Amino acid sequence: MVTKLAIPPLREELQDLFKEVDKQTKGKRVTEKEILKEIQNYRLDKRAKKGA
Repeated sequence: MVTKLAIPPLREELQDLFKEVDKQTKGKRVTEKEILKEIQNYRLDKRAKKGA
């Protein structure tokens, strides 16, 4: 049996993520570690909303 996976469009997810990062940093310099942490938090929030 083969099942098609529902994969959200990556482009939209990244655009939303970059908008959120821009809003939070307000032009400040951000480290790679901070960016990765923000990505992880964004994905966890999105999964939590989907499961609720």
